[in-house]
Amino acid sequence: MKMLESSVQDQCQAECHSQSDKVDNQNDEAIKNVDEKLTENELFRLPDDRGNMLNVLEAAEKGRLNLLKQFYQIDPQLINIQDSDGYSPLHRACYNNRIDVVKWLIKHGANIRAKTSDGWEPLHTASQWGHCSIVRILLAMGADINSKTNGGNTPFHLAATRGLKNRLLIENLLFRTDIDLDIRNDASDTPYDILKRCSMLYKLWNLL
Repeated sequence: MKMLESSVQDQCQAECHSQSDKVDNQNDEAIKNVDEKLTENELFRLPDDRGNMLNVLEAAEKGRLNLLKQFYQIDPQLINIQDSDGYSPLHRACYNNRIDVVKWLIKHGANIRAKTSDGWEPLHTASQWGHCSIVRILLAMGADINSKTNGGNTPFHLAATRGLKNRLLIENLLFRTDIDLDIRNDASDTPYDILKRCSMLYKLWNLL
């Protein structure tokens, strides 16, 4: 009876070890696949709460914070991955004014100085579309208000291109003490020059 019991225990232990090895192998294979896909610049997808299969960039763009957290658990480096044009999850979140996502990404190590192939940082993206809250967050975390794109445009240049649509942001940026209003882009334009062509907001310069 004891021999039978011992035999059963040995069999159970063997099965447990086999199952454990199988799980470990599956985990190793999953990690390997993630690495391969990142190396090949192919982003894998996970389902969001609406049943949509999204990659990490799309999750940031659409504001799917819970899904971003899943990607982060798989590999923290995913929050700094960039697409073929150099846009990161933080760029995408800034573009679509996903404030909660922006805060979470920065808190978990997103690079606020990441550049696209055109030299755009997340601050340029947020400024282009007049997202004041995100601009404030990025500046508070150390983004450079005078950083230039490959074309020499600062965040203020880009904000100015949309004139009255970005009025609130333009007013906020104009009176910052750390902003350089005299920077010229590659077309030799200052933000003032752009505003003068786009709207009446150039008259704000008279208040300086």
